[in-house]
Amino acid sequence: MADLNIACIGCGSLGGLHSDVVSEIEGARIFACVDIDEQKAKQFCERFSGEYHTTDVDKVMMDANIDAVIITTWHDTHAPFSIKAAQAKKHVFIEKPMAMTIEECYAIQEAVAASGIKYMVAFRSRFAWGTRDLKKAIPNPKVTITHCRASNIWGDSSWAQDPIKGGGQVLSQACHLADLMYYLNESEPISVYAVGGTFNHQSTEVIDTVNASIKFENGAVGSFIAGDGGSGGLGFFVEVAADGKSGMVKGHGEDVVFEDPSVGESKIYGPAGSGMREEIPAFIKCIVEDTEPIATEKDGARATILIRKCFESVRTGEIQFLNI
Repeated sequence: MADLNIACIGCGSLGGLHSDVVSEIEGARIFACVDIDEQKAKQFCERFSGEYHTTDVDKVMMDANIDAVIITTWHDTHAPFSIKAAQAKKHVFIEKPMAMTIEECYAIQEAVAASGIKYMVAFRSRFAWGTRDLKKAIPNPKVTITHCRASNIWGDSSWAQDPIKGGGQVLSQACHLADLMYYLNESEPISVYAVGGTFNHQSTEVIDTVNASIKFENGAVGSFIAGDGGSGGLGFFVEVAADGKSGMVKGHGEDVVFEDPSVGESKIYGPAGSGMREEIPAFIKCIVEDTEPIATEKDGARATILIRKCFESVRTGEIQFLNI
């Protein structure tokens, strides 16, 4: 089989991490590098022995030599770049959040369905080793408690805190564990009621604190607590319980804790178990073997829609219903 030619769109730290993994896989290569900063794109191209660099996204979309794209750009570009790639028949690996709005989620789903490409969202918690152990030990939880409290507060002038470009920490960071709630339950969230607001920023356009109660289609329930401004001591964790069994993953799912050793073995895997380096091999495998990605456009949509419905509930004081 000919090499799978991949364009990296966004030559920052995440683009570098994913491209490093590509370079280790036989039969795949970084073919082109794209960034708004031409010098960054040039450096990436030299680092990964690409064929060319550019600041023009459309150039790689129109290049028949390119089979797939890795998108690690600012959040507001994720939807338009995804749709362009789908229309150009390029397979897509997209960093989270997949989209900023509910409308963008539906547009991406439609574009992917029409194109037949493989579309994978970078929800690394699904690949994390602690997640694997917890899901095996307690496959059908009845209660899920999710805590996503980032230790830092992004400045109001940061692009990531901008309501259009970044969306803030709840949308950007807590989407990992919003997805993990579904992945551990394997049941659709159908309603949410949330309280919260903007507690840590001057601008109230971006909600930075959410405490939500979620009901799943199978009757299970969940708590989703997300925001910034924590001390970092609690950080990220997901706890599940069912039939007298309970367990917890910490961080993004890399470490796992069981109260009862008969349920499972507690393990600290550390950074090696984060799932980060398993994502790209899985993406390439689904292209080569023509199988469904482990985290699809529907999964990306679910996480964004759930969080947007949390925001809507905070603002209206009403229960919100989801249509994934």
